[in-house]
Amino acid sequence: MYQGQGTPDRPTLRASVSVDHGLKTVSVSDVPGACPTPRFDHIVLLSAPPEILAERLATRTANPYGKDPAEVAETLQYQQTVEPLLRASATLEVVTTVPVARVANIVLDHVL
Repeated sequence: MYQGQGTPDRPTLRASVSVDHGLKTVSVSDVPGACPTPRFDHIVLLSAPPEILAERLATRTANPYGKDPAEVAETLQYQQTVEPLLRASATLEVVTTVPVARVANIVLDHVL
């Protein structure tokens, strides 16, 4: 099963989702176009308004991406162009302006 960082190839991803290990998470933003949606019962989109997304990028400490204004602009552009495509396939969208425990409960209520 793929558990690393970066982009796995399609055969690795497909092999990983073919084995039944119960609840799985796959970040399609990390694997563009490689996520075969018929293999999943649920597709959850976690979203945030642009101003919240920009604030989170600016204030996070575990990753330097988003400190440069060009990176924030790039992320907000992706939000406008890619997020609608993800939303079209999602079985649930959670706007993450609520506490993380509430987000987790919403997702779990949907998938369990």
